[in-house]
Amino acid sequence: MSLRFDSLSREGLKASFAVTIPADVIQADVNTRLDRVVLTARVDGFRPGKAPRALLVQRYGAGLRAEVVDEALKTAVRTLLNQEKLRPADHPRIHDLQDVPEQDVTFRLEVESLPDITLMDFAALQLERLESNVPSATVEQRMAHLVALTAPLVPLAEPRPVQPGDVLTADSVASMEGQPVPSLTFEGETVSLDKEFWPEEFEQGLIGAEVGVPREVTFTFPAKTRGPLAGKTVTCQITVREIRVHKPITLDDAFAQTCGAESLEALYSKVRAYAQQHQDALARSILKQKLLDVLDKGHDFPLPEGVVEREFAGIWAEVERQKAQGDLSAEDAAKSLDDLRAEYRRIAARRVRLGLVFSEVIQRNNLEVTREELRQAVLHQASSFQGNPEAVFTYYRNNPEAVEHLKTPILEDKAVDFILAKATLTPRTVASEELNKLSEMVS
Repeated sequence: MSLRFDSLSREGLKASFAVTIPADVIQADVNTRLDRVVLTARVDGFRPGKAPRALLVQRYGAGLRAEVVDEALKTAVRTLLNQEKLRPADHPRIHDLQDVPEQDVTFRLEVESLPDITLMDFAALQLERLESNVPSATVEQRMAHLVALTAPLVPLAEPRPVQPGDVLTADSVASMEGQPVPSLTFEGETVSLDKEFWPEEFEQGLIGAEVGVPREVTFTFPAKTRGPLAGKTVTCQITVREIRVHKPITLDDAFAQTCGAESLEALYSKVRAYAQQHQDALARSILKQKLLDVLDKGHDFPLPEGVVEREFAGIWAEVERQKAQGDLSAEDAAKSLDDLRAEYRRIAARRVRLGLVFSEVIQRNNLEVTREELRQAVLHQASSFQGNPEAVFTYYRNNPEAVEHLKTPILEDKAVDFILAKATLTPRTVASEELNKLSEMVS
């Protein structure tokens, strides 16, 4: 007697089956395994292979049956999926398992399949590709930042008020709406007047401050700031203890060589190239976001509910963590929980839809990750690891699933490149400032 599958229900992508594994199939496999045990088992009081079969059944029978049933379940599921030509979107789920010795093993199998996807005509896509050349002012700013990172700090030769670019040792007592702000209250900490780290209002408020003379500075955090300070106005009572400045450095070939360049001209070229790479990455992120929007709107197929629910659960767990720690953005914090759930459920559905589209593109066009691409991905992970880089290589060698996670973004980028190669891309040159603003809008 063979496996028996009875269809119970089909609704959309979901299907349910009653599965029966005959008792004689289970018992035959148990007997085969028991025969092997009889030949090799060592039991006290008996020579190898001479122990009574009944004793071995008593000692090993339950364990052998458990092994057989476990493998039989896996075989039955594989057979059913192949017979019904189902492509499961997630692991099929076994319910109501009945496993009684000398009886048929029965269970109910629920499967949610992947949808049939008709890909849109990528050749019909028309997208705008932004281009932006790095202005000389940006290169000079990056050079100044490089100098600031490498130049040693020295105390002022003569007392003077605070100026842009100074590095301060200061005390701060912060308040917001009359309440103290512990995270911005400190003593003797270093404060660098660099707009990359502090809001411009904060820096401007300290210009002209004198050592030992308290200065009140009021500034507002950007709305996109994570946490309870987003969009909030804070007042700090700042007392500067010491002003230090970067020791002047002569921009010449000798300085360039300390930075790993052969000459000052070569250093400028490197800085410009890095800045251009950053600009190009911003432009690509904007183009990719536009493409994702088009792909999301251009494909309409049923989504596997279980996959969407799992994606939403992961997103919502992070939202709840941020909410508990006060890290929600001001925009999210202002919404009701129902509105947040609805919004993030839409985001989950979008992610699943786009993931299925990319998966279809990857499979149909045999897109693969090369060994070199995977090696570079591992190297990138190791270079950003603060501990021992060798631990990263060991981790990926011993965890094939982690390696698969590394492949996912690489394959997605390949799918994006494949689609963009078929689309019509119209270039448009924009200023660096506009590119940065557009990038902020889509991030």
